[in-house]
Amino acid sequence: MLANVLPDRFSILADGAVAVLLAFALDRVRGWARAPGAGRAGLLGAYAATAVAVLAVVPLVPLPLQVAAATPAPDGWQAAFAQLKLPAGAHVLVLPDLRYGLAWQADTGQPTSMVGGGDFIDPGPGGKATSYIYERLQTAKYLTSLWQGQPAGRAPSQAQIRQDLAYWQLAAIVTTTSPDAPLARFLDTQFGSPAVQAGNVLGWRLPPAR
Repeated sequence: MLANVLPDRFSILADGAVAVLLAFALDRVRGWARAPGAGRAGLLGAYAATAVAVLAVVPLVPLPLQVAAATPAPDGWQAAFAQLKLPAGAHVLVLPDLRYGLAWQADTGQPTSMVGGGDFIDPGPGGKATSYIYERLQTAKYLTSLWQGQPAGRAPSQAQIRQDLAYWQLAAIVTTTSPDAPLARFLDTQFGSPAVQAGNVLGWRLPPAR
């Protein structure tokens, strides 16, 4: 059980413990203020302790969540999937996945099964809990860097790409980019010209993994 503990979750228990400690401390101070002989000094001490506690808690009061405009799915998103004619539940690698891809999937229902996406905690190579974004498969890291326009480093080998595709059991790769962008050019060299293009949405249909 301890091997799967997430240290950042300890703060939840610590917050509760501190709240209990604060409540008991205030109760003790108020008890002293009501004790015989405490007099005015005890009363002032109780007021001062209460004021300090209020000042400490006020910054923790939640504020209304700020509203932000959601980025709608790009033009051609649903048209691209309609042209791909993928069977229900077919695995699709979407680029980008974080921030945009997951929201577009939630808004449109496409793709029905998105792989390699999200920011979640799962077992790392050593068995310890880690964030998915730090343990992506090499192919996903490289393609995401190309989409972001960042230095992608050395491209994964053909063997690595085949291994990752087989792990995902992909039916297609869908991305939002221009045909002459580095990401599109790399995918062209691996899988040929995109099977569909709708607006700035490109889609490559992949053969069944062997």
